[in-house]
Amino acid sequence: MASYAPAKGQGHVYILSKQAAAQVGLVDLATLSVAGSRPRTVAQSAWLLGPLHNPIPQDCYLAQITVPVEILQVYAASRGLTDTNTLFPSPAEDPMLKALLGLPWEEIKTASSLPGLPAFKRTLELPEYHPSFVKIAPAQIAFYRGTRILDTQDSIDGDSQGGIFVEIPDMVLYGSIQQARPLRFPSIEKLVEENGTVAFEAPVLIKHASLGHLPLYQKGVGVMPRGPGLFEVCELTVEHPGLELTGAGFIRGWTYRKQSNGVWAREARSSDCTCDNAIVHDQHISALHIAEDFLDEPEAFD
Repeated sequence: MASYAPAKGQGHVYILSKQAAAQVGLVDLATLSVAGSRPRTVAQSAWLLGPLHNPIPQDCYLAQITVPVEILQVYAASRGLTDTNTLFPSPAEDPMLKALLGLPWEEIKTASSLPGLPAFKRTLELPEYHPSFVKIAPAQIAFYRGTRILDTQDSIDGDSQGGIFVEIPDMVLYGSIQQARPLRFPSIEKLVEENGTVAFEAPVLIKHASLGHLPLYQKGVGVMPRGPGLFEVCELTVEHPGLELTGAGFIRGWTYRKQSNGVWAREARSSDCTCDNAIVHDQHISALHIAEDFLDEPEAFD
């Protein structure tokens, strides 16, 4: 739990130039709003600066104001900022925070761990300003112990052909390519040709906010052969209520055809996913680019 209490002494306010900060990277987080709710991005009129590989450039700073804390407290109160909740809304008001607190928990593995009595911590450690203790956790909270699909399942729903699993680092799912690249995947094509469907499985569970009410998680991506030079790229999803991985399946994806120059091109088919969300399927392609790099040079991911 985190909290704020009145203090005495000197307070500091830094004024930054939006124009200079924009050269580094500046995002207005207050635009990330959800109708009928009050996420902290809106409550704080928040901005995000970065990505930063070094300290904030000096030309971003316009001023530093140093005054007694009492003056800042009076100033905040005059604008209705009287308690923690005004800047840090509870999960009941903030669906973004609720989604982040709903991420899978990961097992704590130490030399002092007790056999048969696993302990877990949040995957993302967030300071909390409101009690969130529950005596019995609901099924949609996953306590993940590194279980692989083949540890509990003989096959994957949605794959009638069978194939192989390829274990990949979590960077394949969490990472993103820095610039657009031609869709060339010779190493992946070779795996598909030799084995049929290829399921790239990561050692993590990824929770999509839209599925927060269900115990469903992304665990990888899949590539399925759909004919000569034709490939379906889809999401590998698992069902993981509580402690157990109880199911696995492929979510319908988008289809791509290999052109004469070796580059894949989107070829819409009636059997494709109908979500019409290019961002989701572009992320699958981004994961394939990183998976291709991993197959070519696995030691670079150590």
